[in-house]
Amino acid sequence: MVCMLGQIGSSFWVQNHGGGHDFSVTAQVHNKNIFAEIAITTVQVLGENWHSSVAWITQIVSDSGVENFDTPDGPVVIFRRNVTSITFRMQVYRCRTKARWIINVWS
Repeated sequence: MVCMLGQIGSSFWVQNHGGGHDFSVTAQVHNKNIFAEIAITTVQVLGENWHSSVAWITQIVSDSGVENFDTPDGPVVIFRRNVTSITFRMQVYRCRTKARWIINVWS
């Protein structure tokens, strides 16, 4: 039986009501087995007809090597062994959006 040892997490806002913007957050986890996820929690729009928000995992460094997910259709959840870092990213267009990320540490 494997027990979860703990969690690391936070949230961040990205906004640009007049166009597009993106922001990334990298967490260092020091050779841990992890299950990580990112999710959008809030989207605020100021009367625009069209807006967009997307959040995903863009990079993970682990025993599997350096994996890059450069497009918005990258993973939103991932499990890897012996992870040293993971990067979460969000892009917005004509809105203000909040996302939260969580890393569940297994060993």
